[in-house]
Amino acid sequence: EQRLDFHLEKRTEQLLKEAIPLLEQVSGDRIRHEFDLILAGNHCADIMQRLQDFSILKYIHPYFKWDGKNSQVLELALNKPIEKNWGIPDNIGNIPVHRFIAYLVAFSFIPPAQVNSFSKRLRLSANLKTALLQNNTLLAELPGLMAAKPSKVVKRLEKTLPVVLYTLHLMSPDEKVKQILELYQIKWRSIKPISNGETLKEMGLSPGPVYQKILFRLRAGWLDGEIHSKEEEIEYLRKLLSESK
Repeated sequence: EQRLDFHLEKRTEQLLKEAIPLLEQVSGDRIRHEFDLILAGNHCADIMQRLQDFSILKYIHPYFKWDGKNSQVLELALNKPIEKNWGIPDNIGNIPVHRFIAYLVAFSFIPPAQVNSFSKRLRLSANLKTALLQNNTLLAELPGLMAAKPSKVVKRLEKTLPVVLYTLHLMSPDEKVKQILELYQIKWRSIKPISNGETLKEMGLSPGPVYQKILFRLRAGWLDGEIHSKEEEIEYLRKLLSESK
C-alpha cells in the first residue's frame, strides 16, 4: 500500500489476513528480498508499521516486531551521510552500507538469544548476523557502561564493528551514550601504551599470557588518567612487574 500509494478494500484485507500464516512456508531468501525492496524505496518506516499492524512479522519469526519509535532512525539510517571518522566502507560484503545499517535498525528488537534462529530463517549473510548480534547485545548493555571508566568501555567495545558503533550512536536517544561512543571512536580506541612486548622482554619478563594483561593495564592507566607521560608509564610498569613476581 505505502510503496504503491493505494488502500486495500475491506474484503481484500480480510483475505490477506487469512493468508498471513502461509508466510511460514515462504523461503527466507524470498522474504529477505522483499525487505531489500522495502528498504530501497520510500515510506519504509510506514511499511514496517503496517507489517506490525497486520501481525505479519511474527509469522516470519516469533520474536520479530517493529516499534514506531524507530521510524525516524530508520529514515536516518538510509539517508544520513556517514562521517568519515567512523571508518565505515561504502559496502559491507555485497550490501550497501546504508541498507546494512537500516537492517540493523529494522531487526533491532530481535533478542540476542534469537539472532541465530532469525538469521537462519532469513538466510542473512555472516556479516549481517555478526553485526546484528553485536548491535542487539550492546543495546541492552550500553546504559550500564555510562558510569564506567574509559578503560572498561574500551575493553567492552574494542571488538565491536564500526558499523555497529555507528548504528548504536544513531539509535540512542541518550546524549551521554552518544558522547561515550564518539569518545571511543575518535579518541579512546587509539590510545596505546608506549611499552610493548619487546619492552617487557628487555625487563626480564618471560613471554606468556601475562604480557597481554600488563600491556592492557598500562593502556588502562593512560585511558583512566593514571599515566600522563613516558616516565610515569615506566614507573607504573615497574610496579606491575614487581606485583607479577
